[in-house]
Amino acid sequence: MLNKNPSDPSSWDLSCGKCHLYELKRIKTSLMYTNIGMINKIQMLWEGDISSIYSVDNKAKFIFKENGEKTHVKWIGDLDNLGAELYRKFCSRCHIGFKETKKIQGSHPAGCAMCHFAYNKKKGYLHKIVAVPSQEICLFCHNRSGRIGYSYTGLYETNNMVPTVVSGVANPASGGRSLVHVKGDVHYNAGMECVDCHTSRDIMGDGYAYFEKDDQVEISCTDCHGSGNSYPKTTKITGEAAPPIIESRNYKKTLKQGMFVVLTKKGRMYSNVYMKGKKVYVLGKRSGKIFEAPIITNTKEHTIYGHERLKCETCHSRIVPQCYGCHTYYYKNSKSYDYVKSKITPGRFLEKEDFRRAYPYILGVDKNDKIVTLTPGCETFVYVKDGDRWVKKGYVSFFKGKRQLRFAPIFSHNIRKKSLKCVDCHSNFEVLGFGKGLFLISGEYKNIFLCSKKFPLDGILIKRPGKGVSQRYAVLGKGARGFTKYEIEKILKVNRCLVCHNEKDNIYQTPLDYSRLPVCVDLYIKRYKSNSPSTSK
Repeated sequence: MLNKNPSDPSSWDLSCGKCHLYELKRIKTSLMYTNIGMINKIQMLWEGDISSIYSVDNKAKFIFKENGEKTHVKWIGDLDNLGAELYRKFCSRCHIGFKETKKIQGSHPAGCAMCHFAYNKKKGYLHKIVAVPSQEICLFCHNRSGRIGYSYTGLYETNNMVPTVVSGVANPASGGRSLVHVKGDVHYNAGMECVDCHTSRDIMGDGYAYFEKDDQVEISCTDCHGSGNSYPKTTKITGEAAPPIIESRNYKKTLKQGMFVVLTKKGRMYSNVYMKGKKVYVLGKRSGKIFEAPIITNTKEHTIYGHERLKCETCHSRIVPQCYGCHTYYYKNSKSYDYVKSKITPGRFLEKEDFRRAYPYILGVDKNDKIVTLTPGCETFVYVKDGDRWVKKGYVSFFKGKRQLRFAPIFSHNIRKKSLKCVDCHSNFEVLGFGKGLFLISGEYKNIFLCSKKFPLDGILIKRPGKGVSQRYAVLGKGARGFTKYEIEKILKVNRCLVCHNEKDNIYQTPLDYSRLPVCVDLYIKRYKSNSPSTSK
């Protein structure tokens, strides 16, 4: 028997899936549906347990990784711990398998209709299928956690919970959160929507199961813009049934046989990005607009020696949403809705945070040894109340062998054409990971921002006199970390040259020769004296 919503996962095999079998098989393994990445990250952070893989799909018994490895998977509804409860009652509200009607900003049905069917929480289903989802549909969900939807469109969630009024108009977010206007992402300002960058495989999967979002997402900045030493990769459309032609049938304009299309970082063809001559163009899937993607290959500012490990967002991000000190309260005697089990069960969550900011952000090293922007992910303090008794009060879980807070790499989706200045990284201890306002007390450097549990919140590194630099908190990802003492010394050392030489100076195209510093100083003194008013007289 079909559900009232035919595209609901309980009946999509008998409805949408009959004609769209390829898409259905992909979505069943995607992170958007299984939520494997989110569920298992919560288990790792809250329980220290990653011995089993859990999914929201109660029918799945096995998943297949990209390398073909078969992995057993369990249903998150059967797991009885606090992390599982948090996912089912809090994090899963945006999951495509569940209907959501309680949002302030927007609501969505379950299954395929979540993205492809117009829906209104007052009128219900509007019976209008949308082949290419609009940006508004993406923003219904992507405004929590990393807040990337807000960052992209030029909004920032502030600390207080009172809706901010800008030009006489209130700006409440879902849940009564407060927003202020900032400058939007350069792609958004140009008129591009989420789907103009992201491929269907980014969102609906490619048939394989991934454990992290970054592994499923197949696009990168360098696909369209190139890197400092290599141009975008392309291939020619040689057949009438080539993927770009099939996929672009529902766009305002379609790609044609013979065109050279750009390849993603996984070597697959974009359906809306092509190269003509020596220029790369992006076709707006819904708008039909053509956007030129500037190529950065062989430009001085992108061939600086020593910057080979930098990800593009490291320099070009302008804001990174950061929520410090997440205090999560769980009341055993209250009740709330379990979205996975589809019923009200005992237990209710509430959240509070210490403070929030957008800039400056912290840099660190990800699992691929690339330098990236970081955000707290998460700095969770757990409080559990059973009746009148506190079972846990400010508990910090074990992670990588010790009780510690965590940071995580993030692509904030607030990219600007103008990058940070060199001194913003090469002379800023806060960006390097030490936190704000380092000061010396009783022979040890302390931080200003402390939560009620006396945990320093905004620094992943600590400096102890005579003991060098050590890592205070962890960064998510195998091998991910903060900078080492050696790396910090190299970064700060460059500041000696930045005093006189800007980033476009030829000296940065090769290793810096610090032995020339005495000569530089002499030249600087002579120049200063020659320009001095007393000397000129």
